Amino acid sequence: MSKDSTVELNTETTLTDEAIEKLAEAVENSVEVPLKRQWHCEAALDPIRHWAWGIGDDNPLWSEPEYAAKTPHEVNLAPPSFFYSCNQGPNHFRSEPSRGEGLPGLHAVWAWDRWEWPRPTLRGSSIHTTKRMTQANVRPSRFGGGRSVEVVTRYTFRDDRGETLATYDVAYVHYGRNLAAVKGSKHKPIERQVWSDEDLARLTADVERERRRGAEDLVWDEVRVGEEIGTVVKGPLSVTETIAFVTGWGGPFIMASELVHRYVRDHPRANAPDRYMRIPEFPERAHWDGDWARECGFPDAYDFGGQRFAWLMHGVTDWMGDNAHLWKFEGKLLGLNIIGDATWCTGSVSDKYIDDAGRRCVELALKGTNQRDQVTVVATAVVVAPG
Repeated sequence: MSKDSTVELNTETTLTDEAIEKLAEAVENSVEVPLKRQWHCEAALDPIRHWAWGIGDDNPLWSEPEYAAKTPHEVNLAPPSFFYSCNQGPNHFRSEPSRGEGLPGLHAVWAWDRWEWPRPTLRGSSIHTTKRMTQANVRPSRFGGGRSVEVVTRYTFRDDRGETLATYDVAYVHYGRNLAAVKGSKHKPIERQVWSDEDLARLTADVERERRRGAEDLVWDEVRVGEEIGTVVKGPLSVTETIAFVTGWGGPFIMASELVHRYVRDHPRANAPDRYMRIPEFPERAHWDGDWARECGFPDAYDFGGQRFAWLMHGVTDWMGDNAHLWKFEGKLLGLNIIGDATWCTGSVSDKYIDDAGRRCVELALKGTNQRDQVTVVATAVVVAPG
């Protein structure tokens, strides 16, 4: 193709009244449908390892069979956040017809998550995922040229017996790409951090202070409201770290060669070609391509929302140990985490109680803070102590 050929870059997109009407109709008619070929459909050892290592978590309860065999579980567990890799997969595998839930050409930003896990998930569990769109809420927004739409989807994960392993509600905010870049962004200008040797040394020292409870039980009677749970440090975010995450997570647009060309053939509005090389590409690259991120209204390439939530969960599972259970988690993203940013994930005990079912519950308040002292993510979690 000559460089004078016309290639639709799909950068000038708008949230239309027609799209909003179709979404409202899709919510009204939405039913629970099975996913086809999600990235992971079994909590096998290698998928668990790839996911855990992709978020920087080397807990042997996830990754080392010899260690897990000596625990009460007698087998490795999947970290609670593993299910992020089971609710989507490369779009080219999806053969079911569209139900009007797509918003071709619009950019999407992760907004909030809500999780519940009835029990720990053992290595070897099969995972069958279903989805249903539950809400489509139009919001005023300076980011996106005046308005955006928040789409909420419920995912349910079940094993071969049909028993629920996890439920997950996630919200994405959709908006027009060019309008966000030209007419305004909610994000203040951010420049990439240039790290001095001294700053990197302090960050490394914080990493070295991380502690994991491991086999020691979390004793509910000894937990005190207000106590800190410790810190895990993530980043500084790099393209390499993003690749590590996507290796474990999957991603809807992680495709290669023939699969790309066939998908673009069938879904031309999903193609967002590289502006200079004019080759087929996808909007997901805003997470590693700073030029494309800026075309979408962002100051630079940035992390994935689920990646940051998983970092907070890592801090929780380190604190609670092998024998407690992360039961509930609800998080909200407050700001960007761009290439070069580090995140200190911290938390404290906000409440403790015994519920009607006799569970010894500990409620945690969590947050992630960057090197600019900005809180970019907050969450609450409920841990069930053993005994």
